[in-house]
Amino acid sequence: MTGDGVNDAPALKAADIGVAMGITGTDVSKEAAKMVLADDNFATIVAAVKEGRRVWDNLRKILLFNLPVNFAQGTSIFWAYVIGFQAPLTAIQVLYVNMVTAITMGMMLAAEPAEPDIMQRPPRRPGKRLLGKLIMWRCLFVSILIVILVLGCYEWGNATGLNINHRRAEAFNVLVFCEIGYSLTTRFIKRTTLHPRVFRGNRLVFVSIGITAALQVALTYIPGLNWFFSMPEGMLGVQWARVIVSMIIVFLVVELEKALVDPVLMPIVGPVLDFISDHSPRWLKNPKALVSKRARKRQEGP
Repeated sequence: MTGDGVNDAPALKAADIGVAMGITGTDVSKEAAKMVLADDNFATIVAAVKEGRRVWDNLRKILLFNLPVNFAQGTSIFWAYVIGFQAPLTAIQVLYVNMVTAITMGMMLAAEPAEPDIMQRPPRRPGKRLLGKLIMWRCLFVSILIVILVLGCYEWGNATGLNINHRRAEAFNVLVFCEIGYSLTTRFIKRTTLHPRVFRGNRLVFVSIGITAALQVALTYIPGLNWFFSMPEGMLGVQWARVIVSMIIVFLVVELEKALVDPVLMPIVGPVLDFISDHSPRWLKNPKALVSKRARKRQEGP
């Protein structure tokens, strides 16, 4: 609702978002409104909505990236102990992934431009959570995928007679390069990344990926530095081949999941996630969502 006069104040107050004119609007309308349009240009409202949707999308993309990656780090070590392996990652390697790779990839996703269809989407429902069903599902799915690849390559090295330093170097690089492959798919939440648009719109993508990959090579081969990260002997060529293949597997499998998530996976997984949400503690739920749910029930009646 937009308005500029005293008589518009009640409607501005009652609207979900009341917008008052900053130049021609009265003080009463400005006080009643939730937003004041400084230049009195209606096109600014459209630009503000687009920017708000872009920020929301990018927050979701950062969550979609960081949560599975962080879970994969911890659960790789947990399942290694459960299965009976030695720890595939050292404490300093895990700390490095948390402090460096997660930040570089997160900054890259925060700078993503608005997706082409962003203004064709319907408005979000009131009380919609950032941590929705899609993020919970993909967090579980991707973390399991990365853990399988990390532990699989780690044990493959053991089966071929590699020592613990070689195997830990491979596990560390598999984890980071899987993150790189996954970060590319996360640029578009549901749209495919197998498209020329992946090369446009965000130069930070390739800067971040280049820096992360260069740092991995440096940590693996620079004397002294590789000793500090428990990789004093570097890696063999066949190990790098497994690292690259693992990165491609993550990229392609998540792209396939994107194509299947709405028509196939969510009808199966959605009820399970709804059950978990309904039986989770009240402090984990969005209070606005609870209020809106009660209001809908009152409207529907007994």
